[in-house]
Amino acid sequence: MGSLCSSLFGSSASTSYTPDPTVKGAVTDILNRAATQSNQPYPQYTPATAAQYQNYNAGLLAPLTPDQAQAGQSIAGLQGGTQPAFQQAYSMVQNAAQPLQMQQYNQGNIDQYMNPYLNDVVRSAVANINQTNA
Repeated sequence: MGSLCSSLFGSSASTSYTPDPTVKGAVTDILNRAATQSNQPYPQYTPATAAQYQNYNAGLLAPLTPDQAQAGQSIAGLQGGTQPAFQQAYSMVQNAAQPLQMQQYNQGNIDQYMNPYLNDVVRSAVANINQTNA
C-alpha cells in the first residue's frame, strides 16, 4: 500500500513544532484558569439580588437628550400599529378557509376565465389553415 500511495502522490514527510517555552507556559496557565473557572457554580439571581441593583447608575452613560427621549417615546407609541393589518389578514385567511361552492357548468361561467381576444386569434388561425389547405 505504501508503494502504491508513494507512486500516486509522491513521498510523504512529517514535521514537528515545539513552541517557545514562554508561550507554552502562558497557554497552559490560561487553560488551567479556564478549567478552574468552568467548575464554579452559576450565580443565583433572586429578587434580593435584583433589588440591590435597582437604583444602580453606571455613571459612564450620558443622559438621554430630549430628541433621544422623544424617539424612544415615538417607537413605544408604534406598539399595536400593525394590529389592523394583522386583523385584516386573519379575516382573509378565515374567509379563504371556507369551502368553495360548486358552480353550474355552462358557457357563461367558463367565459369569465377566458381571454376575450381568444376567438379572434382562433378564427384567424383557422382561416390561415383553411387558406393553406384550399
